[in-house]
Amino acid sequence: MDFKIRQYKPQDASQLKILLEELVKSEAKKNFLRLPFPKPEYKEVYFQGLIKKINENSTQIYVAEDAGLIIGYVAGTIQFVSGDDLLEFKPVKEGFITDIFVKEKYRKNEIGKKLMKMIMQYFEKQKCDILKLFTQSENDIAHHLYLQCGFSDYNQKMIKVINPDLYK
Repeated sequence: MDFKIRQYKPQDASQLKILLEELVKSEAKKNFLRLPFPKPEYKEVYFQGLIKKINENSTQIYVAEDAGLIIGYVAGTIQFVSGDDLLEFKPVKEGFITDIFVKEKYRKNEIGKKLMKMIMQYFEKQKCDILKLFTQSENDIAHHLYLQCGFSDYNQKMIKVINPDLYK
């Protein structure tokens, strides 16, 4: 496979929106709190939020491309600890990886690892102090990738469902 990783371009918008929808659908399989299918306006609202942040120079997107087809992407944004959080946390500049997704049939080709490398290099150039991301606890494959990329477990979020109708 001869794919390349490059920075997102506006002409990638339609293909990226399709990947956003695929990402949400795949997460819905692992997270019962998500809708099985996102609402029709989801991908446009989320996508426009990403573009706004790109225009504010706080977000970067890289895509994996194979013969003109976008087969994966990673998005990350820069955040600062501020306000009341400074009462308990150090004033760090955070690189936060919001999304990473590779189309299923292209997985196991190190595309995710190469996307992670690109976004991590971007955050290093931006002089971020730390990098963060969140993943579903059942997503062992992603968790393994993040460990390979030098991340370590930091927090664990837990829930208890008291309304059994949520499982429906």
